Amino acid sequence: MVDPASEVDNKRSISIRERRKHITRETILQAAWELFLEQGYEDVSMNDVEKRAVVSRSTLYNYFPTKEVLYFAAGLQDQAMKREELNKRIPEEHTGLEEILLLSRNMIQVMVDFPVHNDISRRFLQNQSLVMGTLNAVEMEQEKEERQEKPDTLITAEEILGEYLKEIISFQTTWERAIERGIQDGSISSNFTAHQLTTLVWVIIGGIAEQITLRKPMLERAELTQETVHDEINRVLKILLGG
Repeated sequence: MVDPASEVDNKRSISIRERRKHITRETILQAAWELFLEQGYEDVSMNDVEKRAVVSRSTLYNYFPTKEVLYFAAGLQDQAMKREELNKRIPEEHTGLEEILLLSRNMIQVMVDFPVHNDISRRFLQNQSLVMGTLNAVEMEQEKEERQEKPDTLITAEEILGEYLKEIISFQTTWERAIERGIQDGSISSNFTAHQLTTLVWVIIGGIAEQITLRKPMLERAELTQETVHDEINRVLKILLGG
């Protein structure tokens, strides 16, 4: 017969261990993100992260097997936090166009203020073959066996890239739903589908954000503030979306 007191102690022990794992993972991610923001991906080493997080090398590699996996994981967590903050700023009563303008403004702001996210996106595009099903059945089976033997705290390259892909799909879905809402409420008018419009706006925003980053001194000399630039971008998007 199982001792109820013993069972409670075991559950409490497991809970404490899981909490410690979570704290360790968060500590590593926070330390890594600070370093990536300060120095850029190329100039940060796993040794730097180990020192900043004050963890042992074995602990670090038990959670993140490579610097690139850690880079994606830290960036993904920061994106999730920024999306949560953005969701709080979206009014309860709003048109589809108003939401798209807010999403656009936020996207440009993040790309300009945190260029590290642009670098992460580029690296993701270079690694898409790992998450788009190009591994053959034998390789997938080998990967499955390897995962069964890895520490339960460890995340693999395929797993983190898969999580990053899910985040992109979720973000894209948010945009498409906003556009569909705009078409329904009359604030957006277009012959394009929601998916086509989302893709088109993303391409435009990406180009604008890149130019803002490259030409910051020119904008400052022309006394064009970020607020003015954002207002003009909104005007262009309204024309594009027929609002």
